Amino acid sequence: MRERIKMAKDPKYLNCVYKCTDCIKGFVFKESYDNHMEKHSKAMGKYKCDICNQRMATMNRLLSHQRYHRVRYKCSECNLTRTSRLTIKEHYSAYHHQDPYLHECLHCHKMFKRQISLKKHIKFTHMTQKRSKCEICQKTYVNKEGLKTHMIDKHPSEATAGTIKKHVCPDCGVAFKAPSQLRSHMVKHTGARNYYCVECDKGFKSNNSLKQHLKIAAPHVNYLELPLKCDHCDKRFSVRRDLVRHSNRVHLNIKPFQCDKCDKAYVNLWSLTEHKRFTHEGHRRPLNFPCPFCDKVFSRNATRKSHIRTHTGERPFACNSCPAKFSQAGVLATHVKLVHLKLTRDGRPKEVPILPH
Repeated sequence: MRERIKMAKDPKYLNCVYKCTDCIKGFVFKESYDNHMEKHSKAMGKYKCDICNQRMATMNRLLSHQRYHRVRYKCSECNLTRTSRLTIKEHYSAYHHQDPYLHECLHCHKMFKRQISLKKHIKFTHMTQKRSKCEICQKTYVNKEGLKTHMIDKHPSEATAGTIKKHVCPDCGVAFKAPSQLRSHMVKHTGARNYYCVECDKGFKSNNSLKQHLKIAAPHVNYLELPLKCDHCDKRFSVRRDLVRHSNRVHLNIKPFQCDKCDKAYVNLWSLTEHKRFTHEGHRRPLNFPCPFCDKVFSRNATRKSHIRTHTGERPFACNSCPAKFSQAGVLATHVKLVHLKLTRDGRPKEVPILPH
């Protein structure tokens, strides 16, 4: 009963549009709420739980259900409490045992500390199932829960008529659950770049963007130590998204995002959206970044910085394998690819000529 009192005061429950006061559960979508409320109808059976008023068809099912209300299992090390004994056993094995029992995926040999993590990995990575599609922006998700979260965050007014927009961006209308999330999002609409990489002379809008840059940018990583290797060639990546994009574009020639106004197709939705905005919808990036040495004005600060180096002769990007230096990180990456990795511009291994005997 103490748990139920605490649940009733939880902001997540209080902020939900649809509530079951018997179970103290909140729902954002009316469909989910209606499905749950069927558990309380007389059609489910004549045996009723004296705590949450859910109905069961048999006494055995009622007794099994009531264990959920009355039985708890506690970790002997950290006092973590859960309703499932198996959950506590897996928690103890994963976090308190000196030699945790690992669960291996038979498809890709990846290891997991908890069996539930393995099951989720197999379901979302290896099982072929139809993805849930957003009818508004055409993005797809591995399951309906991911789609629901997307709808609440990106399309709150369309998700349900009763959804309350708690923290809404005044510039683009995207809603967030917490004010801290809104503050982080608002940085996207400003020109402030308060996080700086000295080696690359590049600014970033958030600390996460800077961290991501330090993980994947050529001047900061050893290419041969990147964890993800392409199955078709020797090219390596630090982010799975980039590996999939490379495989689709270079080896499989897959471009699933087709423009409905012309014949162009793209490997991801972002590229298609950008193409539509600037090619078909008449959008133009504002020219806010003038060059201090000449009359040219640029739409992006990064483009202006690269241009300024043509005036100053600065070459801040040095190759780790030879004395060569470059004015742009992209040119350095191309140099490493062509000269040291022996790859073509599109990432394929260079063909080695067969010399006659």
